[in-house]
Amino acid sequence: MTTLWRKLTEQSAISTGNFAKLFGGMEISPLPQTAVKLIELVGQEDCDVREAATLISADLGISAKIMRTVNSAGMGLAVKVADVRGAVAMLGLAQIQFLTIAFAAADALPRKGGSFDGAAFWQTSLQRAVFAEALAAKIAPGQEGEAFTGGLLQDMAQPILLTQWQSHYAPVLERARDSDRSLISVEDDELSWNHAQAGAWLARSWGFPDVLVCCIGLHHSSLDELEGVGLDHSPVGAVAVASHLPDFKVVETMCLEHLDLSEEVVENLFQRAEEASEELAALFDVPKPSGKS
Repeated sequence: MTTLWRKLTEQSAISTGNFAKLFGGMEISPLPQTAVKLIELVGQEDCDVREAATLISADLGISAKIMRTVNSAGMGLAVKVADVRGAVAMLGLAQIQFLTIAFAAADALPRKGGSFDGAAFWQTSLQRAVFAEALAAKIAPGQEGEAFTGGLLQDMAQPILLTQWQSHYAPVLERARDSDRSLISVEDDELSWNHAQAGAWLARSWGFPDVLVCCIGLHHSSLDELEGVGLDHSPVGAVAVASHLPDFKVVETMCLEHLDLSEEVVENLFQRAEEASEELAALFDVPKPSGKS
């Protein structure tokens, strides 16, 4: 086990609590079987890439979204790929796995109900996902898929809490919005747990790889905290930075001061993220923000 993987495993354990009682009575959709089987397959030492490609191809909904994503302008591929096998060959099975998890989990999570504003939630989540992906290309090359999926699902517990635990959780969210305190701080004080920990528990219960559990469970950590465990220049760090969107100023400061990126690079990251989020919005059934035509 590599040093980084050991740290991911340790942080994954730290980031999860015992939420079985909290979520035990809730109706939570299971992760689609395509993603479940793919996670199991990729986890095998002798993983058959052709079998994995066949598995994804059999799910017409997910495979179509993957093909459109891989061939999108944001990916910047010089040659368009014609099928899932070509996508795996071009990007690698690991990256395709994380895209599959992203689409599958997004389909499984609630879209509306109670006080949950699904459109606003997914707009913000997609914006954070594409920025985390773009940032990972600079600070953790080759792990863009982990950053995208972690960024998209970092708040995955909130739709469930706001639709099925509304009377308890919505007031906490409102109090955080009406104060100058962070949501995590208010949650910890009033609930003795927070949505990042709850999301990490859900991610683990769905069998997500450790790196995604860490991205979700540690997304409100500071870069100094992540640096202390060697995760600042990783998908976990990229997601932690992206979690501050839509506060562009805070994100810019973190990139300039902690990650030592230039103003030009950061500006390009914002531009790339904006273009990619608009292009991918339809794939996640996310309406464009008001004011966008």
